[in-house]
Amino acid sequence: AYTRAYGQDRARLFVDVSAQALDLDSAPDLSGILAKGEPLDLAVTLDAHAVKLARFGDGFVDSGRIRARLLRNGDDLALQQLTIENLGGANLVAKGAWNGRIGRIEGNIDAARLNDVTDLLRRIVPGKLTDALAARAPPLSPAKIALTMEAGVDGRGQTVLNNLALDGTLGNTRISAGIRPGSVDPALLVVNLTLDAPETYPLLRQLGLQAVTYTGIGRGAISLNLAGRLDAPMDLKLDATLAGTRVNGTGLLDVGSGQLRGSFKAEAANAAPLLRVTGLALPDASAGLSLNLAGDFTGDLRKQVWSHLKGTVAGASLGGSLQLDHGNGPLDKPNLGGALQLDRLTLASLTGLALGPPQTASNLATWPEGRFGPGLGSAPATSVDLSIANLEIFKGLAAQSASLRLELGAGVVSLNNMNMKLANAALSGNIVLRRDGPNAALAGNLALSGLMLHQPSLEGLADLTLDFTSTGTSPAVLVGNLAGAGNLTLTGARVPGAEKGTLNRLLALADKGQLTFEEGELKRTMARELDRGAFELGNQRFDLTMAAGTMRFAPLPNDGPMRLTLDLRNLMLDQRIALAETVLPREWTGALPKMEVTFKGNAFAPTRSVEAGGFINDIAAREIARDTARINALEADIRERASFNRRTKALKQIRQNELDLQVFQANEAKRLIEEALKAEREKRALEEAARRAAILPA
Repeated sequence: AYTRAYGQDRARLFVDVSAQALDLDSAPDLSGILAKGEPLDLAVTLDAHAVKLARFGDGFVDSGRIRARLLRNGDDLALQQLTIENLGGANLVAKGAWNGRIGRIEGNIDAARLNDVTDLLRRIVPGKLTDALAARAPPLSPAKIALTMEAGVDGRGQTVLNNLALDGTLGNTRISAGIRPGSVDPALLVVNLTLDAPETYPLLRQLGLQAVTYTGIGRGAISLNLAGRLDAPMDLKLDATLAGTRVNGTGLLDVGSGQLRGSFKAEAANAAPLLRVTGLALPDASAGLSLNLAGDFTGDLRKQVWSHLKGTVAGASLGGSLQLDHGNGPLDKPNLGGALQLDRLTLASLTGLALGPPQTASNLATWPEGRFGPGLGSAPATSVDLSIANLEIFKGLAAQSASLRLELGAGVVSLNNMNMKLANAALSGNIVLRRDGPNAALAGNLALSGLMLHQPSLEGLADLTLDFTSTGTSPAVLVGNLAGAGNLTLTGARVPGAEKGTLNRLLALADKGQLTFEEGELKRTMARELDRGAFELGNQRFDLTMAAGTMRFAPLPNDGPMRLTLDLRNLMLDQRIALAETVLPREWTGALPKMEVTFKGNAFAPTRSVEAGGFINDIAAREIARDTARINALEADIRERASFNRRTKALKQIRQNELDLQVFQANEAKRLIEEALKAEREKRALEEAARRAAILPA
């Protein structure tokens, strides 16, 4: 109903609409009446259960029930009630008043899900800001916001904002914001924003950053202050605490374009929780990882750049730049790029991005046997060039002047274009790690050139190439499943403790009768002779095959004197070198003399053993043959001497017999003479006695 002005009474318009459905595009247009400038009092009441608000962009915006009551009496304007249910999934309640000089409006928004609300805003007010809100809608939900705005008329008759206050929650984040004009220049605005969340990861997601779900690592709080004019860059001051890391910065913000430039500083006694939650690294969150970093920042809602970075991380210096590009649309994946220079870093911190935090092997194991921990779950696509002065590969083994490109994808960590100095050698290659649940896959290639070996069992210059793959659920299994192929080239190689002339010297000792075959003494003799020098291997190529974590080096050509096997599962070495003569020694009846020297055990301290059974047996056989010949000669000599002795003895006996016969004959002749003489004497005595008897008288 409309009542014309009468006397002192102003014209009045009464509107009372109640409907089950209302299309405001087809409702009566009152703008013509209001535009006449005639003083008009209003009383408008609206109650509609389903309302089509208007056409915005590419479609209609539907709302649920709307209830409103607007009164105007002279200069006094009062919005007694405005309730909108299910506006893009949100409920809005507002009221306000204006007396011609000052006014105030209060409103509350309650939305369980902001997705529909932000989609509605993108259709009504398309732009970067609404696109950014749409991309962050899930982490910003549910939203409960209370808004209060106060305005007034300045001395020039212009309506100006006196105060705008916002308070509520977005998800679990407490938000508080305020806008007020400057005390001297009303065109100068002062803006304050505070965000406070019990956990850091949801706050980072609300800001549009990638974040891994880690709880119990500290609250996230941000305090932002702006001061300036909307038509010029505004001064910005930031103070934030994220998972125990303090970040503050200053700069200039262009509200119109959203461009920000300034400087920042980050400090933390332990930044490991923040690195884990941002997905930039997976250090042990309980370990101390100090951070002191400063730099410059430029960017907007689509792209952020951190440049002129300088500081320390865990006591190691860091410099360089990073940039995070969110793409042109809400469905685009963010990309992290840049280049960093680091004083030192561990290889485990890089591989841990896929394999989880580093593990420690038990006392009885070479490699950790525990299952891999979780890797990065939702890190942004990353391509960052790293320059590392000292890269620790294993404990006690570090590379210098390392450079590589770290690339991250969905479940993939790549270390590409690696180049570094390892001891006195150059190491290059590529490594790709993939995670699929508990399983990890490893693939890559390595090239090592100019490595000067000074091992107990091998010296010389080594060049190595290797392509490899593996899968496993733990470091030990991953090493145990390594397979691949490559080649090894040795230049000027020598094997200490395997002197090539050992065979000749042992033969010489045997020839002199100075080689003792007692087991203990024989081993000592061989060890002494082997230690006199080294086997000069010279230049030698090897074909490398790897299976089940074991590397096997076969000489090329196949008749090379040395073969190697290295078991990576326990770092055990099996190195065999063949010593052989090319000319048969004097009086040698067997095969060419040879022996095999083996270095076996711990790769860095192997134990030497000698397999010379055939050689020793052949020496023994030769000595036995020589002894047999000597014995036979001696026996023949003995027999000859015995025969000579027998002949000599017989001749002596004959001569003695002859002598004895001569003595007997002489003695017999003497006896016969003596007997004859005796008989003669006896005859003469008888004759004398007879004569005397004859003479004497009777």
